[in-house]
Amino acid sequence: MHKKVLHLTLLFALLVMMLITEGCGKKVGKGTVQSMENNLIETYVIPDGTGDWGYPTPYGLIPRGPGFMRMNYIFDTLIWKNEEGDFIPALAKKWAYNEKENTYTFDLQDSATWHDGTPITANDIVFTVEYMKEHPIPWMNIKPIDRVVSNSEHQVTFKLKEKWAPFYGNIAGSMPILPEHIYKNIDDPRHDLSELATIGSGPFKLVAYNGEKGEYVYEAFKDYYQGCPIVEKLQYFHMNPQMQPQALLQGKVDAIFTNGDAEQLFKDKDITIIRDIATFKKLAFNHDKAPFNQKEFRHAIAYFINRDNIIDIAHRGHAFKGNAGIFPSKSSYFEEGVQQYTFDLEKGAQILKQLGYIKEGDYYKKDGKILGLKVLGHERVRRDVDIIVEQLRHAGIKAEAVYQDIQIADQMLISRDFDISVVESAAIGDPIFLNRDILGKSATSDQYDQSVELNNLLKQQLSAVNTEERHGLLKALQKVYAEELPSYQLYFSKFVYAHNGKVDLYFTEDGLSIGIPLAPNKMSFIK
Repeated sequence: MHKKVLHLTLLFALLVMMLITEGCGKKVGKGTVQSMENNLIETYVIPDGTGDWGYPTPYGLIPRGPGFMRMNYIFDTLIWKNEEGDFIPALAKKWAYNEKENTYTFDLQDSATWHDGTPITANDIVFTVEYMKEHPIPWMNIKPIDRVVSNSEHQVTFKLKEKWAPFYGNIAGSMPILPEHIYKNIDDPRHDLSELATIGSGPFKLVAYNGEKGEYVYEAFKDYYQGCPIVEKLQYFHMNPQMQPQALLQGKVDAIFTNGDAEQLFKDKDITIIRDIATFKKLAFNHDKAPFNQKEFRHAIAYFINRDNIIDIAHRGHAFKGNAGIFPSKSSYFEEGVQQYTFDLEKGAQILKQLGYIKEGDYYKKDGKILGLKVLGHERVRRDVDIIVEQLRHAGIKAEAVYQDIQIADQMLISRDFDISVVESAAIGDPIFLNRDILGKSATSDQYDQSVELNNLLKQQLSAVNTEERHGLLKALQKVYAEELPSYQLYFSKFVYAHNGKVDLYFTEDGLSIGIPLAPNKMSFIK
């Protein structure tokens, strides 16, 4: 009898151990696994209004925020961001900067493996950098790296060419690490749609992709080094945005990206709403032609713009007023003492008078010529442009709207074939975005290098690895920018996410990676 009880007890213990070790678990200590089976969500569904964002590898994705999001579930970086925007361990468990040597050393997680079970070592990090030199990724800048050295199996050191403050956010927290044993055999990563190309180290593994349907299906990587995902299967697929709110209410999907108007549908419902500042719209000036090359004229235009009116009428209050110093007020870099050019017709009129303009009838004139300008826009900013044209006409400027297809409008901005235009950009991520948005040559940049003081501050902030020093430079930079006014920030859009509360979703302060203002952060799915 005692032997029978003992045998049953041992059998029960063995079954429990099998469930613990074979199920979705989290390592508590060496050789120990904590069962999480009872807490798992079987399937979590997120619809997308666009659908296909490319094959979810570092080379196959469409280089936009959603494309990165589809890829980042599969491929981890050295470090990551938590909800507050602080860097936290990912493939690296700790790291240190040697200012004298200008080197960054990372100690890797001992237990991290690739999805096929192969251990991750320092050689994979060295390989990733060398591979990306041979096969560049458009959105990944590794030019500041001089070399990468493997110190041991789980330690690697980056030596930079010069001091570069954005390193943590734009390289260590953005560069997807590649498995050497897989990618060394991939000669054309941009066109490789094989299953092998999706072997990564992230919390999820890709099990299905259908570009035509915009479908991505992931399953939990149960041996994930940071703990087991609380969702067994994560699914994205295309759905008309107008259908998404009802689908959420009916329980057909778990989370949706929506807008302020849709929030009314969820009033008094068991739905959680999260919001964050997203992209911003700015009024861009063509500094290559008169009178827009005069900063005083740009000041006058800014005073004539009623930003509150644009937000209330065009966006029904679902936006935040912009900042002439670029950074949103919630940013740690925000400088309060910046000229904002609050709507003031009299101040604008005084400036134009000082510039030699005289108002005759409805419009200002100079040398007998009516002051007129064209406001370039496309369908996505039509409401903004219409209101701005009306405001400028009311102020005494003969404004005219010019609408083009977005691709044509972008080309006109690049070639400087416009007067003023409403342009979309972003102000999150590492402040390196300032150099891109001010000095760059893209459709969304100011293309403004006329201020020596501003140019010097932009250069200095990139090399200021001391946080306090960099903050000081950025605060000074904002004041100079607002005085020069290469462009005038109108408003910040709101990103709104609605979900059923099964998973604690959140936006990440200052965005993910290089500044992607999207939810969810993949760490929401880790217990």
